[in-house]
Amino acid sequence: MSIKKKSPVSTLIGIIVLVAVIGILYYGLVLCTQAGPAAQAAAEKAELKLKPESICDISAIPYSMLSEDYKAYISQSSYEEIMKQTAPSQATIELFQKIDKVEGEAKFLQGAAVYYCGTAEAPITGVIEILGIEYEVSHSIEFAPNVENFQPEVINWDISIERITKIF
Repeated sequence: MSIKKKSPVSTLIGIIVLVAVIGILYYGLVLCTQAGPAAQAAAEKAELKLKPESICDISAIPYSMLSEDYKAYISQSSYEEIMKQTAPSQATIELFQKIDKVEGEAKFLQGAAVYYCGTAEAPITGVIEILGIEYEVSHSIEFAPNVENFQPEVINWDISIERITKIF
């Protein structure tokens, strides 16, 4: 009976795979236990601000919290200009339409710690009036820790805007 020796290459590959699996598990654990609560707090803060009577108050979601997908499509100056407004305007509607067009995607492991401010099934909805025209605005926002710096970030923001007032 002969005993086969393991090849040093297969041993090295096994060690590399083991280290990679441990690294991924550790990274996921840190993401869920340490960075997850910050994303949850951001979602709760946004939900406290976005009420039916203040559906355009996005001040709880600073520009720095938007994911790279959103930042590539929306300028910081236009976003912050809407944050400073006291009443909704046509620029608010235009910004919300831009935000809704962005297809946000979760990064690697981000889906392990997603927190919601409104959901697709139960969005936060309110009515605004701009120049005598009423609009129904609905928000559904997903927050997750950024996997590079573990800070909360918006990974998906769905905004529905429907005109209520008919123009004759």
